[in-house]
Amino acid sequence: MQISKSSIWAAVKRSVFLISLILLMAGALISCSTAPKLPQQRNSTKNQANDKRALGAQALLTYRVHEARGFYLDALELSQQVDHAPGVIKALIGLGDAAMRAGDDVLAMAYYKQAEQIGRQQSADEGLVTAMIRQSEVMISRRDSQQALSLLQGLDRKVESGSMQEALLLHAQGTALRLDGNYALAASRLEEAEKIARQNDDLIAAAASLYQLASVRVQQGKLSDAAELLLQSLELDHTMENPAGIAASLEALAAVRARQERYDEAADCWIRAYAVYQAVGNVAGMRRAAEGHGAIAASTSHPDRRLEIESKRNVWEQLVIQ
Repeated sequence: MQISKSSIWAAVKRSVFLISLILLMAGALISCSTAPKLPQQRNSTKNQANDKRALGAQALLTYRVHEARGFYLDALELSQQVDHAPGVIKALIGLGDAAMRAGDDVLAMAYYKQAEQIGRQQSADEGLVTAMIRQSEVMISRRDSQQALSLLQGLDRKVESGSMQEALLLHAQGTALRLDGNYALAASRLEEAEKIARQNDDLIAAAASLYQLASVRVQQGKLSDAAELLLQSLELDHTMENPAGIAASLEALAAVRARQERYDEAADCWIRAYAVYQAVGNVAGMRRAAEGHGAIAASTSHPDRRLEIESKRNVWEQLVIQ
């Protein structure tokens, strides 16, 4: 039995209950699919699934969520065909990531929980750890730091020292600790996460940890340190051509510059963020950047500076806001 793309998304629209049911059925397919008998056929199918997941990840970087879903669904089907549990887990996690990018944390959690279930059934620690980290990220997005930390508890015994999984775990712990108000420990975790990510040449992950570390410094009132960390994060994301990271760092840097009363720089950051969002067709991001830029004028008590920023905004709107 195979699950088609249309049946999955029809079920999504009907109810979360049916979503969970279909996901459980997807897990069951691991044990009932008919795998090719020849090793070369299995390897070919697994390679095809790997390629689909890579395409899905690239689509998410550029906000092409619908395309990403399609690639991950293809990867899921291919991995099921050869009973490749690690591939199934990765595809389910990718589908969860796509749901998170679309703002559907309920659907994302359903996918992550299914990945966790398969990881436990197959004793696949790598997939299990990643699924639990992703679940913690959902809880962080809901601002439930205690539940996030609970999900992460004990996972350090399942990761290899110096591995990217350790970096991702430390990043998740640091982010949850920041939300919990434990800034010193959060900073320590995030600094270590950034270091390990660099050692593994994962510059996007390193940039993400720098971004979260900047947030910690803001909470500690260290605005200059925060700005420097965001500039480093921005540089790494530029190197990796990661528009999501670039835009996020620019937004955060705009907020820091505004708090430093460096309004021209804040306005420029919003303009640059708008350009990134426009390039990838992220309408919500474009609207947020336009509103942020407009708020800069209201942030200054100097009439001449306000007039100057408003004048720049008028010119900017004529040039780039459609």
